[in-house]
Amino acid sequence: MGFYYGSRPASQDDGAVITPREYTALLADAVCSVTSDVYRDAAAATTTSTLLERLSKRAQRYPRDPTTHRRLGIAHLYAGNCKPAVRHLEIAVNILFAQTTTSGCLQQTLCARLQLALLLPVLLPLCLQLGKRETARRLVNDVLLGERRGR
Repeated sequence: MGFYYGSRPASQDDGAVITPREYTALLADAVCSVTSDVYRDAAAATTTSTLLERLSKRAQRYPRDPTTHRRLGIAHLYAGNCKPAVRHLEIAVNILFAQTTTSGCLQQTLCARLQLALLLPVLLPLCLQLGKRETARRLVNDVLLGERRGR
């Protein structure tokens, strides 16, 4: 028995089946990938301004890296910079959402979904605090309800 990952039902088995054990292993790898913090030691040893500078340079070098934008947004929050925080968190959400809707591998999709789940508890209250109700509503629709529309 397995789970079909595709557009056809499992009864039309053409080898594109993932077993529960394989899915669990992929999910475990995705969780490890998302929760490992490659910046932990650097962040502990630096001031907030130094961390912001390092992450800003990294974001300029790798503009399509959602993890860097997420961490830069959180660092801006700790520094009390709400507007740049929202901007970088929204960039991260857009990149991650694009990764969940492209035809990539299942592990990449799981990693992107997990990172989105990490972002929402931070971004939703921040958007509401800044009066960005429509942005908060769009995030709920796009990420939680999966109702993203073409933009």
